[in-house]
Amino acid sequence: MLLAENYSLQFAGLNLVKNLNFSFERGAVYRLSGPTGRGKSLFLLSLIQLVDAHYSRLELEGKSCSSFSPEAWRARILYLPQILSLSGEKVSDMFSQAFALQIHRSKKLDYKKLGEYLQFMDLSPAFLNSPVTGLSGGEAQIVAILRALLLTPAIILADESWSAMDRELKQKIIALLKREQGQAFHTLVFISHDETRYFPDEKQFSLD
Repeated sequence: MLLAENYSLQFAGLNLVKNLNFSFERGAVYRLSGPTGRGKSLFLLSLIQLVDAHYSRLELEGKSCSSFSPEAWRARILYLPQILSLSGEKVSDMFSQAFALQIHRSKKLDYKKLGEYLQFMDLSPAFLNSPVTGLSGGEAQIVAILRALLLTPAIILADESWSAMDRELKQKIIALLKREQGQAFHTLVFISHDETRYFPDEKQFSLD
């Protein structure tokens, strides 16, 4: 799925990753671990080329990263920040705006699927008419994850993406990710400071 050779990442004069060879396999879930300050978030940002890294080889699904535009690369490898940048007036705007982007215009927003996701999360259709400014941190994270699933990337990079949810919502969103893996996306790489083992088959990927 994603293959890297001799991958190195520096920041503020520190070697965060040096000559690392790794691959993220299709259908797998990886927990990115390492001590605080080790650069886990920077590593994820480097994978979508928002932070400069050096490598001899970087491929997605057998294609070199150089064959993708930056926008196309980030559409296939979708990064979810801990805190979502809110836009639009209503929650529904946050979905429609994503599909209005040039890189996603070949896709159509599947309102039926969105309705199924809302029902799974025990949210009413009226949630889509809620003002964006009134969203809690956990609700904003739910919107980000549901939107990511509808955009059907190959890989989701989740950076503390359910940290603001209460226990019940967290369990539901994890269950939804488990259900949708292989359909809405193929591979998940996540950071969580909560040591709960969310996915039975999750693999450790350490930056120690």
